[in-house]
Amino acid sequence: VQLVAVRGEEASESVPEGVVIRTEPGAGSEVPRDSEVVVVVSTGPPLVEVPDVLGGIASDVADLLEGLGLDIAGVVGSPGDTVVDLDPSPGSLVESGTDVTIYSELLDLLD
Repeated sequence: VQLVAVRGEEASESVPEGVVIRTEPGAGSEVPRDSEVVVVVSTGPPLVEVPDVLGGIASDVADLLEGLGLDIAGVVGSPGDTVVDLDPSPGSLVESGTDVTIYSELLDLLD
């Protein structure tokens, strides 16, 4: 049987990057000769963009980031103060579960 393989990609939490997730049509399907078969390959875990939450209250920002699937490494400063920086920085594309450090306004008082 001659088939034409076409690569597709999809993020996956459970299938490592570069491993085939599935084919379309699925295994066992009968297709005419020279049909296209999409081979869907994992790109790894989905990426999350670190949002621009500078100016928010650190404790609220922590809740928001956790809701996006990021982990909070800690808050440097007071959880009730204004966020002045994040590590990784806003706009960064990171894997779900990445540790984020929140820096609050208290740091400005120490400079």
